[in-house]
This record gives sequence, structure tokens and C-alpha cells, in this order.
Amino acid sequence: MALGGRTWIVTLEMAKLDYLIGKPIGEEMSAAERRGFHFKYLTDCGKRQKINEIMEAEEEIAMVSEMLMWFPVMKAVIKTCD
Repeated sequence: MALGGRTWIVTLEMAKLDYLIGKPIGEEMSAAERRGFHFKYLTDCGKRQKINEIMEAEEEIAMVSEMLMWFPVMKAVIKTCD
């Protein structure tokens, strides 16, 4: 299916995202940084509060999290944090 020229590709080096741990989510963290933090730390129970804040701020990220719950392994890992 054609996307009509509306493709948006973001490249993030996950190993370099540790600096985001102390960065506020508000306007100081870009959308790409929020997405990167979400994907890197989604299964880290210690980062759960910040992940939840990001999902509240970004509807797209919340939707991705819901889709990941379709995979039994991800569902089991994420539920251990709750």
C-alpha cells in the first residue's frame, strides 16, 4: 500500500539514549527522544513511571504499546511491572 509520500523515518542510536533518564518529558524532550526512550526502556520496571508519562503525552506511543501487548512475551514482561 502506498503511503502517498508521507513516510517518516527516524533513526535513533539506542545505546546513546541514557542521557534521557534525567530529562523532563515536557517540551525539553523531543518527540523522537520520547519514542526512543519508550522503545529502549519499555520492559524496564524501574522506568515504568516515566514510560507511563510518555504514553499519556503521546497518543501514538500509547497505541504502539497496546499493539505490542498482542505479543504474549511482551505482555508477560510488561505485566510484571504493574
